[in-house]
Amino acid sequence: SAPVKWPRGGPIHRKLEELLCEENVEQLGFLEYANVARWMGEGFGDDASPRAFRKLICAASWVVLSQRFGIKKAVREDFAA
Repeated sequence: SAPVKWPRGGPIHRKLEELLCEENVEQLGFLEYANVARWMGEGFGDDASPRAFRKLICAASWVVLSQRFGIKKAVREDFAA
């Protein structure tokens, strides 16, 4: 199975920092950048939280999908019933 802890400054950390910049996260419209920044701090290193890392992988996936398929930013009205 894959490791559950990854080093800060390693290739995965650098790629997630690139994908999960404030601009990309805000463009999604449904994540708070402050949360993503906190997960970046918690998700890497010897004391990493596997839960935070999984959240980062999901967020990065949403960023890539939104960019590749040109998905518009989610706005509050989109969620109204």
